[in-house]
Amino acid sequence: GKGVATSLGVLLFFMPLGAVFTLIIWIAVVLATRYSSLGALISFALLPLTVLLIDYPDKTKFLISLLISFFIIIRHTDNIRRLIKGTERKLGQRE
Repeated sequence: GKGVATSLGVLLFFMPLGAVFTLIIWIAVVLATRYSSLGALISFALLPLTVLLIDYPDKTKFLISLLISFFIIIRHTDNIRRLIKGTERKLGQRE
């Protein structure tokens, strides 16, 4: 897809606790909204803050988290447009 699972795998290796928090945030957003893309966007947008809270003052992990977040958001540009328009499909929703 858009690199979310791969990014989570990278996080599990380099920042296990950050990966756990990212996954928890993703699950919470998806359960609340049924939008997987919104879960990915919010959880990875919060990743740099999560890393600051968990691994401060590790600048390398913070910079990696910024890069991962940036690429996830860029890869979801079409999803962002659909979310804004209200045309993004929810989990379990048929076309």
